[in-house]
Amino acid sequence: MRGPDVHAKRRVARSRRRAEARGLVRVEVVIPKSRAQELRRLAASFRFEAIANKTVFRDRHERRDYLAATEVGRMLLNEPDLVRKGVEFIERHYRPDPRQMAACHLAAGDTPGLPSARSRDAATPYGPRAVIKRRNVDHVLRAAGAILDCRKFVVVGTGAVVATTKRLPAGMMMTSEVDLYADDGRDPDPAADLIDGTIGRDSPFHQAFGYYGDGVSPNTALLPRDWRDRATTYRGAEAGEIVALCPDANDIAFAKLCAFRDKDRDWLVEGIQTGIVDLKAVEPLIAKRPAKAPTRDMLRERLAVIASRARLGRRSRP
Repeated sequence: MRGPDVHAKRRVARSRRRAEARGLVRVEVVIPKSRAQELRRLAASFRFEAIANKTVFRDRHERRDYLAATEVGRMLLNEPDLVRKGVEFIERHYRPDPRQMAACHLAAGDTPGLPSARSRDAATPYGPRAVIKRRNVDHVLRAAGAILDCRKFVVVGTGAVVATTKRLPAGMMMTSEVDLYADDGRDPDPAADLIDGTIGRDSPFHQAFGYYGDGVSPNTALLPRDWRDRATTYRGAEAGEIVALCPDANDIAFAKLCAFRDKDRDWLVEGIQTGIVDLKAVEPLIAKRPAKAPTRDMLRERLAVIASRARLGRRSRP
C-alpha cells in the first residue's frame, strides 16, 4: 500500500499539468539541487562591502524600508527571475481585476461632486515631481480620508507650508510627498501602514500622479512642544470635508533643522532668503525642543550655518 505522500504528490502534479494546459502557469527551468544550494549559500553570505551595515535610523519608517530593501536584495540573489515573475503576476491578475481598479479609483480620489485629479495629472510621469502644489495636497488629503474614513489629519513637512503659505517659491515646494497622520486619537502605526500601502511611494497612486502620501506618526517630525498653539487649521478648496492641522512655517523650519539633510538645508536657506522663515522666531524654539531632538548647542550651530549660507546667497544675487 502506498503512503499518503505519494497520493498528495500525484494530486499536485495533476493540478500543475491542468494549470499549464490552461496557460495559468509557465513551465520554469529547474535548477539542479546542488546549484540551488550553492546559490542560497552565496546569498546568505552576501554582504555589501562598499556600504557599512546601517544601524542608526531616523524613525521606524526608515528602518522598515532599509530592512525591506535588504530582504528583497537577498531574494533576488536567490531567484534572479523574481522580478519577471512579479511583473507577469501583476499583468495576469492585478490589472484585469475590477476590484483592484475600484480601489485604485478610490485612492485617486475620483469622488462625485469634486474635481477629478486624474483628469488634471494623468499625464504626470512616474518619478520625482518638480514641485508639489496646494491642489496636490488636497488630493492626498481627500484620498487618505477615503481610505481611513477619517476627517481630521495633521500635515507635517513641506506639504504643511505649501498648504498654508501663498506665493511660495519653487525651491520650497521641491518634494513629491505629503507627510500626514490621522488626528482622531487612533493608533498611528496601522493607519500609517495603510496609507503607505495604498497611496504611498511606488503605489499605483504614485505612478499615476507623480506624488504620494507618506504615512507618519506624531513623533516623526521633531516639532517644538507647543507647536499646536501656532498651527493653522487648513480647509482646502478641493479637499472636500477633510480638515488638516498644519504647523507654522517656523515650526516646520525647526523640524528641518533637527533633520538637517541636504534638502532640509536648501529649504531653510531659501525660506530665510525669501522671508518665509524668520530666524528670530526659530531661535527661541530651541528651548522648546522635544526629548529626541539634537542638543541645544548643536541646533544653535546648525542655525548659524544656515544663517551664514543665507547671507552669502543674498550677496551673490545680482
